[in-house]
Amino acid sequence: MGDHANIELLEVLPEDHPGRAKIIDLVRAHARGLAATQGSGGLWHQLLDRPDSYEENIRNGDLRLSLARAINRG
Repeated sequence: MGDHANIELLEVLPEDHPGRAKIIDLVRAHARGLAATQGSGGLWHQLLDRPDSYEENIRNGDLRLSLARAINRG
């Protein structure tokens, strides 16, 4: 997940870094995009934009972990 790296970067990036707000905006936009593709049962499909693909447990764990870390870190 691309945003996992951005979330980790925010962990070490100084609060006053001039690019910090842009990274936060990217993480928020990614989270909104993920929410829009989440299935009715709360899981994501192997291909996020293809609800006819199967729900993938590994992807779901990774996405949930990244989203939880972003939320917990503000």
